[in-house]
Order: sequence, then C-alpha cells, then structure tokens
Amino acid sequence: MAKKSFEDMDLTPNYTNIEESTAADPVRKPRREYSQFEAQALAMEGRTQGRKGTAMPRFNLSLTPQNAEFVRLMARATGRPVTVFVNDVISKYRQEHSENYEKARLLLKEIDLGI
Repeated sequence: MAKKSFEDMDLTPNYTNIEESTAADPVRKPRREYSQFEAQALAMEGRTQGRKGTAMPRFNLSLTPQNAEFVRLMARATGRPVTVFVNDVISKYRQEHSENYEKARLLLKEIDLGI
C-alpha cells in the first residue's frame, strides 16, 4: 500500500468560521419524564441516577479504612453493589431501633416547632 502524502489529502476545514460551525444546534432527544408512581418504584429499586425527576438523597461519607474495607468486602461477597449493601445495613438498623427513631423524630419535631 502506497503512503499518502499531505498534498493528496483534502485539508479544507469543514467550516470557515465559528458562527457557521455553531449555527446548527445538535439535535437531542428529550429526556423522559417519569410519573410519580414510576419515580417511587425506581427509588425503591435504587435505580434513579440520570433519570430526571427521580433523584434520591446522596451523601458523601468518610469511612475509616476498616469500615471501608468491610463494606467493600461484604458487598462483593453478597453480590450486591456497595450502595445496596449500605442501604440494607441502615434499613436493618432502623428496624431494630424503630422505637428510638420515633422518639428522636418527635423530639426534633418539637424542637423545630418550639413547643
């Protein structure tokens, strides 16, 4: 195969100026809107990232090295993503301490209302 030289190549620009190159807006498909029921179902599954109107609360956590290793190892051992594993651990703890949770919720409600 013969090498091509630069003289044989078409080096003319596709556009001659910035206005011409930015004149045509890219055609984007509109994002899907989810109903309230669909958003709740997605939230229960934990699959909301990138879905408009279905955002879940997010936390940026700092874990000790031992806790980070525990979470990664146990999530992998159980075949679940880290987020699902952490949510399951929190759910179990919340159920075990539901009485304390309700007391704390009521106390904070009274403090916020100034009762």
